[in-house]
Amino acid sequence: MKYSVLIIFLLFSLSALADLEHKTGMGALPQKQKLSEAHACFDEIDHIGCGHPRDDQEFFIGCLDENKDELTPSCRSFFQKIYGKKK
Repeated sequence: MKYSVLIIFLLFSLSALADLEHKTGMGALPQKQKLSEAHACFDEIDHIGCGHPRDDQEFFIGCLDENKDELTPSCRSFFQKIYGKKK
């Protein structure tokens, strides 16, 4: 009897964990407006001289940190979400 209760408990807990991991909108394609805003921000930081993170990510992050005040507020917020300090 103890083992059957334990097995039932494990099955329900795994099912609950799977439900907790899913977030609404996960796996959906981003809207074209969001993509164009992201492209504009990467173009803006490239124009400043930081390049693209795929070329040299450490240089890009350092350059971004030094020049973040030159970015528009929306791009500053965009890059903060991606490359900001993790808590």
